[in-house]
Amino acid sequence: PLAFTKNFSMIIAALLAIQLAQRLIVGLLRGGMGGGALLGFLGELLAFTHLLLTLYMLLLCVRAGFHFHAWYTFKKRRPMGLNLRHPLTRFVFQVTEPAIKPLKNWVPTVSGLDITPMVAVLFVLLALSLLQQLIMGLTMANIGSGGLPPPHAINNITPM
Repeated sequence: PLAFTKNFSMIIAALLAIQLAQRLIVGLLRGGMGGGALLGFLGELLAFTHLLLTLYMLLLCVRAGFHFHAWYTFKKRRPMGLNLRHPLTRFVFQVTEPAIKPLKNWVPTVSGLDITPMVAVLFVLLALSLLQQLIMGLTMANIGSGGLPPPHAINNITPM
């Protein structure tokens, strides 16, 4: 089971590294040779960070589901604990623990339900919103400097 978790983590890390390399190359090629190359590179790096935060938010929601399931079965007097030996469950808890652990001291439980993962999701949503504003600002700056807009921004431009 431990080997599966390590292999799973390595596969995910490799796929994310490939995605990052692809985005950075596309950002450099799209930006041209001037200052647009740096803006394109930075825009793709921010878009990759947005992807990572979205995936992390998904893992936090899965963890919240685990907490809700354990709380619900306990309330119905049919307690069913989580199988923390399962590699995927262990992976979710290991990856999300750095975001959850500092919040546990600040966030109380609600009728025995640990809502810390949902509070962490709210923080990730805030970060995603700020990142989206930054990406849009860079996209508009890149269009103004003569660079080509990224594909997701082309749909938002109205013809004159």
